[in-house]
Amino acid sequence: MKDRYDCSVSGVDFKDLTEQNLEKGIDFSCGLFYDTTFSGEPFDLVTMWHFLEHDYDPMRSLKKAYDVLKPGGYLIMEVPRLDSASFKLFRDRWPGLQAPQHTVLFDKENFLKFTERTGFELVDYLARGAFQHISIFLPECSLSSRREKE
Repeated sequence: MKDRYDCSVSGVDFKDLTEQNLEKGIDFSCGLFYDTTFSGEPFDLVTMWHFLEHDYDPMRSLKKAYDVLKPGGYLIMEVPRLDSASFKLFRDRWPGLQAPQHTVLFDKENFLKFTERTGFELVDYLARGAFQHISIFLPECSLSSRREKE
């Protein structure tokens, strides 16, 4: 990534991926996002693809994302939705429940309130997932938020 796009990449995961064949140049940390110390410049972009619903303290992670983003930086998230058509269809058999792996679940209203409480400004909300080929079965939402400019 650094050579191709002239950017720095950092990653955090619950699972230790240091032995995986990761792309060279990724600064990887194993642990909790909100406990991770990032060195260097603030980030232009933070992504959370199906992370927040697994987080032990999602509000703390959103605050951490806000703190590590430069003013005007973007946070892009994707989570399963409790107000999705598939949830209404499958109810207690909905694949998005995944207890105990999913510690928090959102509908659109609560998801937006949750992120805005940490200072993010909504840029775009897509009521479908990034994985279009399975979105019929597992609709999700993607949210782009921006840190307020100072």
